[in-house]
Amino acid sequence: MKFIQDKLNEMGTVNFAGYVHDAADNSDGVQKFSATISNVVTNPSACSLSYHRLVFNNGRKERIEDIAINLRDVHSITVLPDEQDWQNYLVRTGDTTKTVKDVPDISALVIKLNNGKDPTIRFYEQELADRVAKALVHAVELCGGGPKPELF
Repeated sequence: MKFIQDKLNEMGTVNFAGYVHDAADNSDGVQKFSATISNVVTNPSACSLSYHRLVFNNGRKERIEDIAINLRDVHSITVLPDEQDWQNYLVRTGDTTKTVKDVPDISALVIKLNNGKDPTIRFYEQELADRVAKALVHAVELCGGGPKPELF
């Protein structure tokens, strides 16, 4: 868990632009994001991960929140291209005519919780995202989290 804490605290800010094309009206747009994860604390005895998240969108503060994750409540952990994470979000919200392209390429570590929430941490380097995800999966397993078997 110390590895997770150290690596996330070392990341700093991830800056990227999301270029959006809407096939419905053939329009294009861009959103410039700045995502910072800080004050990461892991607690092995409590099976918890907490951090502060600050997101700017086109220079405006979009999110400022403290995230607390009980690792026993984690359903799954996935690393995927951030563009794919955005596409999944757009489909879930019914925005099926839009496509997204990130510059530079960003990786998203998506933590799906049993309550339906999915905190996401963005990385410049996929290799680092994969290493943190592997460590998180191990921590979740040790804490008794993960997919629950179906009873019937």
